[in-house]
Amino acid sequence: DLNVNILHLDENYLNGTIPSEFGNLTRLHYLYISTNQLSGTIPSTLGILGQLTQLHLRENQLTGTIPTTLGNLEGLISLQLLNNKLKGVIPSELGNLLNVAVLDLESNELTGTIPTTLGRLTHLTGFYLRNNQLNGTIPSSLGFLGQLLDLWLDTNQLNGTIPSELGFLEQLVNLLLYDNQLSGSVPLTLGILKNIESLHLYGNPRLEGTIHSNLCSLQPTKNLTIYIDCNSSIVCPYECECNRLPYPCP
Repeated sequence: DLNVNILHLDENYLNGTIPSEFGNLTRLHYLYISTNQLSGTIPSTLGILGQLTQLHLRENQLTGTIPTTLGNLEGLISLQLLNNKLKGVIPSELGNLLNVAVLDLESNELTGTIPTTLGRLTHLTGFYLRNNQLNGTIPSSLGFLGQLLDLWLDTNQLNGTIPSELGFLEQLVNLLLYDNQLSGSVPLTLGILKNIESLHLYGNPRLEGTIHSNLCSLQPTKNLTIYIDCNSSIVCPYECECNRLPYPCP
């Protein structure tokens, strides 16, 4: 039936590949095929599904690259490809998904840099790239994501400094940057973050600077947890509780 609106196949024992013929289901709004045993690549024909709002392919064994054609899905609200074996770069075309609220590419084998075009996704509330092999710097354009609640960039190979623009993310609750190769000073602009509950910076031994005292005042009300390296050069004000890892410190 080419008029189907919802295809919900989560949590079955499906194997094999995703049929390219799914691209013929042009009235499809929701495509859920998560938590199966699917292999092979993501069909580029899914980029034809102009009415699609949710594309969930997480927790499979998908390989290959993320098709650039997914950038054509301008009505997409949620793109979840986490926990697969996807390789290659994050397509800059995903910056065309101007309505997307959740972009979850974590726990794959993605390489290359974070495209600056993703700073256009101003409706994003959840942005998850953790546990890949991404390198390069954190784009300052991410500071435009004013609705963002979660920014998980940990467990990659990101380098350079933490952009001061991240301090403009007024709604941000969780900022996870641990286990990268970041260096330089922790931006004082992070002291502007009034809703932050998790600031995880450990595993970046070359970070330095001072935790802004404004963050310390959030600890009683927001239960803010701050994690830094045991031997970190980061200065933690006396009124702050900074947890040091690994624990106990040698």
